[in-house]
Amino acid sequence: MTGMNDTHFTKTAALLAAALLALLPACSRNGGHREPADHDGAGETKPGEKKICKEHDVPLEECGICQPEGLAKLKPGESAKLRLASPESATLAGVRVASAQTGAAKEAIECYAEIAFDQNKLARIAAPVSGIVESVDVDLGSTVSEKQSVARLWSATIAEASSKAVLARQALAREQKLRAQKATSEKDLQEAEAALQAAHQQLQTLGFSEEQIAAMDNRKRESVLLPLRAPFAGEIVERSAVRGAMVEAGKPLFTVADRSTMWAFASVPESALARVCVGQEVELRVEAIPGRVFGGKVTWVAAEVDDRTRMARVRVEVPNPGRLLKANLFAQARIFLPGNENAVLVPDSAIQRVEGNTMVFVQKGPDLFDARAVRLGVRSGGQVELAEGLQPGEQVVVAHGYPLKSQLLISHLGAGCADD
Repeated sequence: MTGMNDTHFTKTAALLAAALLALLPACSRNGGHREPADHDGAGETKPGEKKICKEHDVPLEECGICQPEGLAKLKPGESAKLRLASPESATLAGVRVASAQTGAAKEAIECYAEIAFDQNKLARIAAPVSGIVESVDVDLGSTVSEKQSVARLWSATIAEASSKAVLARQALAREQKLRAQKATSEKDLQEAEAALQAAHQQLQTLGFSEEQIAAMDNRKRESVLLPLRAPFAGEIVERSAVRGAMVEAGKPLFTVADRSTMWAFASVPESALARVCVGQEVELRVEAIPGRVFGGKVTWVAAEVDDRTRMARVRVEVPNPGRLLKANLFAQARIFLPGNENAVLVPDSAIQRVEGNTMVFVQKGPDLFDARAVRLGVRSGGQVELAEGLQPGEQVVVAHGYPLKSQLLISHLGAGCADD
């Protein structure tokens, strides 16, 4: 293994050396094609003209190789010039250039969150009366539609209510016949109608439909079963119902959840709470689901802060395509704050630190680059805002910029201007 590592290090060093060699001005390698500099590195100048570095063909005071001490003093927007050996040098070193883009730069609050079911799309199906579970029609993980039966329950209360409804209907039919013959009073007829309505209301409260109530006349009283139904379409996520078991009124037998959306409860530090409000966009990353980013929005901010953790709960509603998110998963949340919608953006890889200064390399010609000092803004999604120092559309080195950085620093090793 050590031999393999040594070989890999040797190859890497050789490739880097080749890239640096390609970038070195010809005069520094072999006395090259540029004219040698005079004692101060520049040719003769006329009054008012800038001295030119003959070795690098840039103004002497702006030459980043000849004047490396000036790199640390550059202010955002100021540059030092970097001339390469030839127009092909950047390509040989693998330098890649792209235009600075404009876009939204949003600052984000980063915090931890826990996934939960959407409580507006979660229901517990309970027995409305005490009874015996006669059948179970679904299992854990079953997908159910709205009003689908999930179990059937027999109860003495149900049988009694069914009998009352049948007797009330028969009594009303008898009163209507007698009233037609003027053998009973209007009051008796109205009382019979009210009794039937009350019996029907009781059965409807238990969960029977009008069609089921109407069909009870032709069934035996003891065979009337109450269907327990799903209130909306979803998935059975909990089940305690067992066939033949005696259950009490109000006891939950199933839990159904619509997982098309989930909630995430983020814990936001009190120091950042004032900047969080309903409607802000949120990104969630879950370690158990690598490579996926889930987007959501803040729908509620707690009215209190936990007195122990000094955190406040913030609820985020998150669409759940493919039902990948599951309750109780932990996630990393990024709550985006309002920001600059027309920021200048470059990839993180474009940023270099040179002599303690934050810089980017801006291409001015095939072999000429500006080492430009910049001021950074917000970082987000692999990009960084340049708050000062760069204009949209400028050509910035976004990959393999290290050889250029090495060129700026190489004068410290004695490879600056010819007569330095």
